[in-house]
Amino acid sequence: MIPIGAAEDSVIRGDNMQQRIPVLVYHKIDHRFEFSITRIPPQRFVSHLDWLKDHGYNTITISAAERIIRENLVFPEKTVAIVFDDGFENFYTYAYPLLKERGMIATIYMITGYAGRNDEWDVNICWRKFRHLSWSQIAVLADDGFEFGSHTVNHPDLTRLSDQHVIEELSDSRTRLEDRLGRPVRSFSYPFGGYSERVEFKVIEAGYSSAVLVRNRHRNTIDKRLITLCGTSVYRTTRMKRLSDILSFQAPSPFQKLVQRGIGWCASKTPVVKGPPARSAPD
Repeated sequence: MIPIGAAEDSVIRGDNMQQRIPVLVYHKIDHRFEFSITRIPPQRFVSHLDWLKDHGYNTITISAAERIIRENLVFPEKTVAIVFDDGFENFYTYAYPLLKERGMIATIYMITGYAGRNDEWDVNICWRKFRHLSWSQIAVLADDGFEFGSHTVNHPDLTRLSDQHVIEELSDSRTRLEDRLGRPVRSFSYPFGGYSERVEFKVIEAGYSSAVLVRNRHRNTIDKRLITLCGTSVYRTTRMKRLSDILSFQAPSPFQKLVQRGIGWCASKTPVVKGPPARSAPD
């Protein structure tokens, strides 16, 4: 929700507003240990949420952020979009009640071909597997106001696929979500940050109106066809100072940049290790 009647000195008006809506990208909230840096223990996630609440931040969905940008709306200065890529079941178990307790909202980008299944698309370091949200859990979350977007059917690096395969991944995932939820799905998140102009055109062709891209050197873009928001991944190593810097659009330190590039490089190798995704059967 976008609060109205905010004090004049606490709102943003026009003037490159798309640069003033930070997007925090999470993946797993779970107690179970794994070597992946994307898993954040629930107690660490609590500290992030409480910091946001204590500092007066307002959480919005990606569709609300898109509307702000398209319609040049006034919005509270301390506004943030919280995003969860992949749609893991631990969102339902841990993140959902913590967000709900604090009156916060989030957007979940779902890998539709893995609903209710383990993450076989991932490398699964040390054979630790994580289950994805089931369709019944997705329905509960959607009915409670949490937004769902597409993260493809099989989580491939779209830059490695043919045009036809890209369209299948983009269109089939959106159709599955819309059929299950009974509402339009127009937001997309790029798996592995796999971006190219060719893929972006296919995202537009598949009917999306907004996209989230985790990419170090990418900037938010306004296009009447597709609003692209630059997301910043939050890792187990992210401390409160870095979280504050992200929210105020401060550049990462040289060490943080090195860490980000290392993580990005490892993520980019997942499709190489796992091989090309098979076409997922309809639900």
